[in-house]
Amino acid sequence: MTNTKRSFWRVLTGFTFRSTVVHVVTYMIVGGLAFNFMTHHTDETAAGMQDVHGPHVMHWFFLAQIVRGVLHGLVLFPLRRALLDMRRWGGLVVGCILFMVGSVIGINGAIEGWVYGTNFNPNIFLVHLPEVVIQTTLFGYWLLAWERRVEKKYGYETPAA
Repeated sequence: MTNTKRSFWRVLTGFTFRSTVVHVVTYMIVGGLAFNFMTHHTDETAAGMQDVHGPHVMHWFFLAQIVRGVLHGLVLFPLRRALLDMRRWGGLVVGCILFMVGSVIGINGAIEGWVYGTNFNPNIFLVHLPEVVIQTTLFGYWLLAWERRVEKKYGYETPAA
């Protein structure tokens, strides 16, 4: 394997690892705060959800967030250089991408719920909106700040595959 390919895989692996760590930590902190302050106080927000203290959720919760963090890293990696070049706007762009794809236009997003769902409730979407906006924005800024530090420390840019 050439040095360029080795560098590419090192950068990809590092970025994906950092994405996973940042996602899991921001999800746990923001999600935990949101759960304590918003979600469980309204029965309406829990409609259609698994019991958060049940064995299914307890078994899959952490692993699901790790998988999601890996997917974030793999999907955002091709945009890495452009996001870093955006400086302060890059974190906001990452947050917007994740918010739009995951909450508004995603498979279980607001648009599908409104069009195809039989019991779409905009109140549930609005209750969770601050949590999602805060978590995705923190994720974007923290991920790119960490990536800039690594790039500065090791002095590399994303090599071509």
